[in-house]
This record gives sequence, structure tokens and C-alpha cells, in this order.
Amino acid sequence: MKLIPAIQSGQICVVIGPADLTLNAALEVVAHLAVRGPLMLIDGGNRLDLFRMARRIRRQTLRLDESLENIRLARAFTCYQMVALLEGAPAGPQPKVALGLLSTFYDESVALAESQRLLAICLHHLRRLSRLAPLLITSAPPRAEQAERESLLAQLEALADPLIVLEHPRPVDQQPLRLF
Repeated sequence: MKLIPAIQSGQICVVIGPADLTLNAALEVVAHLAVRGPLMLIDGGNRLDLFRMARRIRRQTLRLDESLENIRLARAFTCYQMVALLEGAPAGPQPKVALGLLSTFYDESVALAESQRLLAICLHHLRRLSRLAPLLITSAPPRAEQAERESLLAQLEALADPLIVLEHPRPVDQQPLRLF
């Protein structure tokens, strides 16, 4: 099932939704790209399951080791590390995937104004990185108790071309079955 359309250089596809759904969609894209050549994978939410990623790649090729070697993985555990990682990332023709980008910016130990400032820097670098290669970004919305951080999500959504919102299917309200 293809959830994410093909994206071109200069495009930034942003996928918003629950972390499990966005991760599954992104892993499909990563597997597809890793079989075809080099890519940069940025894990901002520390959610990447390498075993699941390897299984997805294995479904597409028997050359698992070669495909895994195509992936340049970088992890950021704080919003400051995310800024440093993106500042130092080379622009080039290889596709880029950023998983859970806003996770580190939702950290309540960092003031909201500081998170917004740092995110603006990151967004500048994401635009730079997308000029020569397609860029896919995933993020979950902030939790209910982090409602003041919704502005961060709005900043990311404004960057999107295209924006995809994933949701869990809602249960259908059904009347209970009657035997008589």
C-alpha cells in the first residue's frame, strides 16, 4: 500500500500522524530508497527499529547488506543536537528522510521560544537539503498536555509540499448483534 507519493528534488513531503503510522510509512520509503542507492536517515525521535527496517528491505531484495550500507544514519536526542546535525549535513543528490523530527522540540525542559527559534534554524537547513534531493519528514503532533507546542507543528506543516496526515481508522459504531 503506497501512502506517500513520489517526491522530487526541491520537494519536502511532511507526514503527520501517530508515531506508529508515520514510522511504518517512512520505513516503506526507506526500504524502497535503500535498495536503489545512498540515502541519509535522521532519527529525531529515537524510534527507529533497525530490525523492522531490515525486514522491510529484505522484502525487496536479497542484497540486504549492500542496501543497509546505503543508509547513512544520524540520531539526535535533543533539539540542540538536531540543529547541529542539520547544520553539518551535506546537501547532495541522495534522498533524505527525517523521522520524528519534532520529538526533540517537544521537550518541556526547553522553553517554547527557544524551541521555536531552533526549529526555524532547522527548517532553513531542511530547505537547503531538499534543493538537490527529495526530503521526507515525519512527525507526531504534540500530546494533549503539550498543547502550547502546537505552533511547532504549524511551522513544520507550512514547509510541506505535500502534507500528508495519517490517522488510525475510527471504529464503526455498530449495533450489537441480536440472536432473537
